[in-house]
Amino acid sequence: MSDLLPFAVRVHDISVEKAKYLRFNKDFRADGALMCSYATLIEHFGGLIALAKAEKRTSSTTVFRSLLEAFVQFKILFDDRNYLDHMLVKYHEDWSAILKRAKDGSNPILYELGQVIGLEERLAEYQAEVERFKSRGIRSLKIRERFQRAGMDHEYTSVYAVVSRGAHNDLEALRKRHAVMSNGDYGLHIYRTVVPSDFRTELHGGISFLLTAGWMVHDYLKSEAKPQFESLIGDLQTELREPLA
Repeated sequence: MSDLLPFAVRVHDISVEKAKYLRFNKDFRADGALMCSYATLIEHFGGLIALAKAEKRTSSTTVFRSLLEAFVQFKILFDDRNYLDHMLVKYHEDWSAILKRAKDGSNPILYELGQVIGLEERLAEYQAEVERFKSRGIRSLKIRERFQRAGMDHEYTSVYAVVSRGAHNDLEALRKRHAVMSNGDYGLHIYRTVVPSDFRTELHGGISFLLTAGWMVHDYLKSEAKPQFESLIGDLQTELREPLA
C-alpha cells in the first residue's frame, strides 16, 4: 500500500462529511451542475482509494484518468456556469448519433432500439436541439479544448498523455503489467506484486484535485469547513516530505 493511502482516506472521508452541510442553489445553471461535478470528484477518488487498498494497479490508471477529467470539468464550471451549454450540446449530439444508427439499421447492436415507437420523433428533437445550440455558436469541446479552457494545457500534454496510454492498454502498459523479464525470457504475470510507490503519484494527484476543489467549493459557499481544507493542504506538504517506506 502507498504511504499516502492513510492521508488519502482522511481527505476523502472529511470531504464526504463536510459536503453534507453545504447549502447551494440547486438550479443546474446556478450551482447544481458544479456540485454534481464536485460529488463525482469525491466518488472517483473513493474508487481510486479502493483500488489502492486492493492493490489493483492496472485499473487505478483508468480511474485516475477519469478523476483528472472530472477535475477539469469542475474547474471550467466553477469559472463559467454557461459551460453547461457545451455539455448539453454534446449530450444531444451523442444521442442523435446513436438514434440515427438505430433508425437506419447500420448497427445491429442497436436493432431493438430501432424498433422503439416514437424513435424518429425523439431523433428529430435531439437534432433540433443541436441546431439550436449551434445557431448560438455553441458546440461540444474536444478534450484538449477542455483542458485549455481550465488552464491545464500543460497537464494535457504530460499527465493526461501518459495515463491515457495506460487507459488505452498500449504496448508499454501491457509489457509493464504482465511481461516480467528474466534471463532473456519473460513470465506472464497476472496481478503482479505491487509496492507502495506504485500508487503514490496517482494518490498525490487525486488528493491535490480533491483538496483544491474542496477549498474552492467551501470558500465559494462560505462554509465553516474552509479552514479545515486549508489545514489539509498544509498537511499534504508535510506528507510529501516524508521518505518512501
